[in-house]
Amino acid sequence: MADQREAKSALVHVKASSGRASTAGRVAVTRAERNVGKDASFPQSSALTALMACERQAGLPTQEYPMKQLFSRALLLVMLLAPMAAFAQTAVTANPNHQKLLIGSNWSETANKRLVYDFWRIVFEAGQVQYAPMYMDKNYIQHNPNVANGRDAFIAFLTAFVPPTPVQPRVQLPLVAITADGDLVTLVSVRTLPDPRDPSKTYTTTWFDMFRIEKGLIKEHWDPDTIAGRANTGGQ
Repeated sequence: MADQREAKSALVHVKASSGRASTAGRVAVTRAERNVGKDASFPQSSALTALMACERQAGLPTQEYPMKQLFSRALLLVMLLAPMAAFAQTAVTANPNHQKLLIGSNWSETANKRLVYDFWRIVFEAGQVQYAPMYMDKNYIQHNPNVANGRDAFIAFLTAFVPPTPVQPRVQLPLVAITADGDLVTLVSVRTLPDPRDPSKTYTTTWFDMFRIEKGLIKEHWDPDTIAGRANTGGQ
């Protein structure tokens, strides 16, 4: 009875993964479900049949497992197969209600959000670098590996890539959220990238730009950019 219960428990987990792995895995699970509990010899072989079918479809080596290892092996298979389903995740979408995003939990956080929002809208997106001193500290600290420290270095970098354009009333970045925590403000945005499995398609993920405010000016900046990823930068 203990072996049968363990086989049934293992099948529950194998069934969840086999549905993502292959038709063979689903057939094996169905067969196992019909036979588990009918006799004392079948539970172990049926659960293993389903498990090994899923493993083969996942490109994993199969082997004989003692019954005491079956349940933990099934759980491991579920974890290994989980990334296969990740590509079906819900797409990241922007929040169009910027006014709501700009509301902080207190007046200070609201002011900090507005400072970063207007900096992004006027200086970063529109390339109106003459207004940078209104938003950025002269000794601006930059953690993006592609840009040097200092406001002047930021202006030089932006000027090379962003020609001046008319300032828009709203940030054009597809914002998901604007968060504020004390002196920190983070712009969370949608990032769209080419699908490496099919260049004709794209997928969405999330980008962030975090700023530290000091004495009413942006003092420091972080984002997840890399040197190799410069061409695909979602923020700075």
